[in-house]
Amino acid sequence: MADNYLEKKMEEHRNGSRPMFRAQKKKTRAAFITDGLSPQGRATLRSLAVEGDCRIAFAGTDYREGNILAQATGSRFYCLSLRLSLDQAIADAAARFAPLTLEVIG
Repeated sequence: MADNYLEKKMEEHRNGSRPMFRAQKKKTRAAFITDGLSPQGRATLRSLAVEGDCRIAFAGTDYREGNILAQATGSRFYCLSLRLSLDQAIADAAARFAPLTLEVIG
């Protein structure tokens, strides 16, 4: 009897008579925090990271602290210097995370 039940269910599946429900993917957002190493920037970064559906990039001037924070939150860090301006960092993040849906100025 159990074999017959499975055969019927498989036949229903093949014929498409049974509705198939699929989990819908949540759309991921992308955010760029301009001063991610400030207290407000860190708080924003951590709150977005906890949600889990947001790809985050942030900028700062302290290379060591920025890398530690990026590793802890799973985000991308841009160290601003004479070679890398804020505009270049935002443009690179927008290209990587296309489209960049949120920009937080900290």
